[in-house]
Amino acid sequence: MQKALLSLLLVSLFQVSLPAQNPLPIGQWRSHLPYQAGRFVTQSNDKVFYSTEFSIVSIDKVEMSIELLDKTRGLSSVGIEFIRYNPYSDILIVVYKDAVIDLIKPDGAVVTMAQIRNFSNFTGEKKVNDVYVENDSMVYLAANYGVSKINVFANEFVFTTFTGISVDYVHVFDGYIFASTEEGLYRAPSGGSVNLDDFGNWKLLGPEEGFPADYSPSALASYQNALYVGVNDTLFRYENNALSFVHSEFGSTLEFMTAEGIDLLVGFRPGRIVYLRPDGFIGILPGECVQTPNYAIEDGQGRIWLGNDRVGSGFQMLTQDFLGECRTININSPYSEAVWDMAVQNGQLWLASGGLDQTLSARFIPDGFASFIDGQWTVYNRDTREELKGEDLNSNDDDIQVFVTTAINPANGKVYMGSFIEGVVEIDGDKITQFKETNSTLQRAQGDPRVRVGGLAFDADNN
Repeated sequence: MQKALLSLLLVSLFQVSLPAQNPLPIGQWRSHLPYQAGRFVTQSNDKVFYSTEFSIVSIDKVEMSIELLDKTRGLSSVGIEFIRYNPYSDILIVVYKDAVIDLIKPDGAVVTMAQIRNFSNFTGEKKVNDVYVENDSMVYLAANYGVSKINVFANEFVFTTFTGISVDYVHVFDGYIFASTEEGLYRAPSGGSVNLDDFGNWKLLGPEEGFPADYSPSALASYQNALYVGVNDTLFRYENNALSFVHSEFGSTLEFMTAEGIDLLVGFRPGRIVYLRPDGFIGILPGECVQTPNYAIEDGQGRIWLGNDRVGSGFQMLTQDFLGECRTININSPYSEAVWDMAVQNGQLWLASGGLDQTLSARFIPDGFASFIDGQWTVYNRDTREELKGEDLNSNDDDIQVFVTTAINPANGKVYMGSFIEGVVEIDGDKITQFKETNSTLQRAQGDPRVRVGGLAFDADNN
């Protein structure tokens, strides 16, 4: 049976063998979550917040000290989609994949808003795609069902417009609410002159308003008293019912815009962030820190904090002047949440991170295996150990992976990991040795070129 890593009951694992190293009271849980990448990022005056899928990392801007927040420390759930900070009221907004929203108030209280899940006007999966902060109390949501406005003081919905099409981004500028959809950019007056619940009162912007007859909009931002909008993955400035070209990146999709610092940051996938300065200068951030950008912010010191998906990249910050040093904050943690088997002996925990599907076919999870010894995680996979790379260094096909079983020799403490595709790996201290059909009695599966090991155990004689 697959084992989840979201919480390990360390009391039962270590209470006897390492009582002095267990900081938990008896019966309490401790989370061991992956902190290998900060997916999304936002900021307050004194802190930067990163989100992973399971938790939030808070980094002090001056001391660079770290605090962690997860389900065991107040969050209502796991599966975080993204986060935004309301600087006017100091409320951190946590959006989950199932459209549930946590509001983390200034006093640390967490208010959970689950109303979207109960919307009867929209069937199927509900998802929030974007959040726009208007002021201290009012926040707009762009969602696959439409647009909502919520009051984060009263913890209630002000209105919801069911559009019949997914809204990817929402923004308020110059007295209008803008909604970016696959059909084009819609807008409606924000001052209460029309019933915003009725999508018929929203106007699709076309040639009369300076937009093409057929186009695909994306992110939106206000900067230097103008509205910036992505049109067909190209950055434009929209003023006086006219689009003015600003920048494009060939073969890239425009994913986000932020204007929290003195510059406008524009993120393109697969891996480019452009910055626009007040004097009109356009530059490109160095690629070392950019990776695969989901979001980026500029703080008051001119540092750029970047969120991306690449596992192992840590939490990255580019120092001042855009051409500075790329610094990475690493948090010791498991590689991911994937756990298929675990073994414990002499205060050491070893886990296998592979897996099988319902047909007993290998799930090609590249996470490898890991150990937790003396309070520290060590990860073993092709990215961290050369021994786990296959003979073909240009391909991952023959890498040693899909570890689904583990056992520890009671006599000598050697650790064994069984791969469902590449035999057995022995870990003896820092030495890693692979055993397969060419150097052991292991055999290939019948009619299969793989050496499939699905279980490991030692007998009474430690064989």
